[in-house]
Amino acid sequence: MKLLEKHEDCEPCQALKEYVLGTLCEQNFLECVLLAESQLNELSEDAMEILLYKSVYNIDSDDATRLHGLWKVVNNWIGKYQEELSQTREHSLRMLNTIAHRKMNSESKGCTFDIIVPKHELHGYSCTVFSMGANFEVKLSVAEDADGVSWLGLGLDMKEDELKPSWYRACGFQYQVISEDCVFACCEQSSLHFDKDFRKGVAGARRVISMEELSNPNNSYVNSDGSIHIQIRVEPDHITGFSMHYIIHNFQKVWEEQRDAILSFGIELLTFILKQDALNVEEEGLVLKIICLWLTDECLDVDLFDEQDIIELLSCVRWNFTNPADMERAFEIIHGPRNGHAMNFFKQCTKKMSPPNDNPRDSYQDRSPTFQAWQSLFRDDWIVSSSQFQHMLEYMSNMLGNSPENMNVSKSQLEAQISQEVGAHCASHCANFLHTVLHKHEVRCL
Repeated sequence: MKLLEKHEDCEPCQALKEYVLGTLCEQNFLECVLLAESQLNELSEDAMEILLYKSVYNIDSDDATRLHGLWKVVNNWIGKYQEELSQTREHSLRMLNTIAHRKMNSESKGCTFDIIVPKHELHGYSCTVFSMGANFEVKLSVAEDADGVSWLGLGLDMKEDELKPSWYRACGFQYQVISEDCVFACCEQSSLHFDKDFRKGVAGARRVISMEELSNPNNSYVNSDGSIHIQIRVEPDHITGFSMHYIIHNFQKVWEEQRDAILSFGIELLTFILKQDALNVEEEGLVLKIICLWLTDECLDVDLFDEQDIIELLSCVRWNFTNPADMERAFEIIHGPRNGHAMNFFKQCTKKMSPPNDNPRDSYQDRSPTFQAWQSLFRDDWIVSSSQFQHMLEYMSNMLGNSPENMNVSKSQLEAQISQEVGAHCASHCANFLHTVLHKHEVRCL
């Protein structure tokens, strides 16, 4: 591999390089190559990324020795990258917020593809391209906007059937609509897409070029044979993908060693990590604590966030696997005097949350739920303030699926829920009291 990479301009050498990478990925050689740290660091970035991407299928996440060996290589690479940019390698995990942006300025070999389609077949055309070990489906479409203008659109999908849920998708993308002369009227654009874009099906470009401009003979976009020539560059970021995979499967250890770095992650990265079933945590209370610490950071400006993004972050908590002590610690963090401005925004977000995820994490699947919201209200040793009590009731009302505007929860609903956790002997009286609190927004005596 090192020999072949010294001859980038030799086509047979590059063809042989691709063959060797493919063979390594399919045979038992992969483990030996990836764990030979000194030699792996001498390979090009794209060769290392291809091997990393394939490793996630060949190395079991439970095999700590192999996974840690790969992480050591990746962490060393991230440190060198950070050192080149900022002359420091401290807290290299912070780089994961921006490291994928390097794909906007790089162009690895084998990541550029030519698509030639007859003009009348543009709508609905699709093909598969293979870039750095990953399969991508490219789709073309023609659609009208609100003004009746028809646009050529280009969609990009990183095939989910070849990805584990804990593998973060990030990809540099560029397109060019090339005129027959290859000189004038060349339409092009570059962009960067992340996991959220792929999940929502918005990766690509909705408006590549208007059909009117595409058909204009003066632009020469339609070739003499009636076809359209589109060149695309698809360059996935497997460094970030593997890093997220490792952090999720070793989260407790990473949190203890690099707490500040985790709290510096952007909301999309943090949400992606904390929502995973594979998140390796000993207690669900840690997830709740991290979210509260992140939301109450003194440098956080909630006005910069979309409300739905905050809702998705709050929904990462598996509430049934928290306990009263976790809730107390959360209240202490979020109800500080300096958080008053942000709290109203967060409360509105909690009211719009979907029903919580009741499934346990893989790391504690053998445990039964430790926290039942209604039962906790009647614990003799759990004392909360009036404001905390009211907020708790609001949240539990939302869990029942009631309207956030008027919390229209009936006494019968309350009684049914309470009787499941506390018992029927006092459910009726408790339901009357809680119904009064919910609708009058005041607490007199419990």
